[in-house]
Amino acid sequence: MVQVKKTDNGYKIGQKTLWAPLTHDSAYVSLMSHIGSDMEYDVVSWVISYPGEYDIDGVQYRVWVSQDGELNYSIITASTTSVLCQTKKYLQTDELPDEVDTWIFTEPKLRDTWEKMELEWETVVLGEIE
Repeated sequence: MVQVKKTDNGYKIGQKTLWAPLTHDSAYVSLMSHIGSDMEYDVVSWVISYPGEYDIDGVQYRVWVSQDGELNYSIITASTTSVLCQTKKYLQTDELPDEVDTWIFTEPKLRDTWEKMELEWETVVLGEIE
């Protein structure tokens, strides 16, 4: 299972990733919630705000955008695969990894939809983390 922790600057996913940070931290890859500009290459930090595939320091990020601009992510390391899901439609895409260790949802209703699909992996809802 991938460790997810709430911080003062967003949610830390695993060792190298921050979800929706308030400010960019050079120690992490920042995953934005909505589509922005193309990949931002900066001397102090990585910011992903655009669909595509990114390989950063041994972590592969696959990013899909919904019709309303929300980004959904697969985060793949050598030992774990997690999916960060913001939209119901993303649960039904053919683009998902075959094996997922942890599903991370931004809202409880997404987990409820996922459970109705009778999938069996660990789940985390960001709003329920203290």
